[in-house]
Amino acid sequence: MKIKTDVVQIEILKNNEKYSTWWITEINNKIINESFYDKNIGVKSENVAHFSQYIDNDIEKGKWLDLPNGKFKGDYCDIPNTIKNDEVDALKEKIKLVNEKYGELKTWRAKKGENYFSIVGVQIFKLIDNYESSNNINYISENYFRTKEEAENILKDKENYDYYFWQFLKNNKTNILFTELDKLEKENLN
Repeated sequence: MKIKTDVVQIEILKNNEKYSTWWITEINNKIINESFYDKNIGVKSENVAHFSQYIDNDIEKGKWLDLPNGKFKGDYCDIPNTIKNDEVDALKEKIKLVNEKYGELKTWRAKKGENYFSIVGVQIFKLIDNYESSNNINYISENYFRTKEEAENILKDKENYDYYFWQFLKNNKTNILFTELDKLEKENLN
């Protein structure tokens, strides 16, 4: 099952009835780079994080979120910012919009020793991921689900089911499978 990874994560701590403090805990500077700018969302890259109201600039009028662009390494991400409590929801919404639009799709993977579900024929099996070859094959071929319901949804939709299991072969990606398997197995040894 594909999930979107967050581009930006923040923490917010309420200081008192009027103000809160927020700071960035995670940021993907491959995406939030020096040229990052999205007028529709109202977010751009700067040297430090900041959330503010632009009122005298016609191009950037409204609430804007400035995110650190990674140009200056160090403490710029975890510098606390003060925000009025009535602006916290607007900040959370900006972060949500950035993550929805720019988050990268990745296949969810269980931690070693945890359960996942896989389809074999028309049956769903609950398996333990020990990061072995069979688990890696299921993961790479996306026959790997967080819940039984996700796997059941694939089985219910015949068109999706056929596409799901044959797209890998139809697109002649067999060599990629073995390359990815080798890579995963080397990572799992470390």
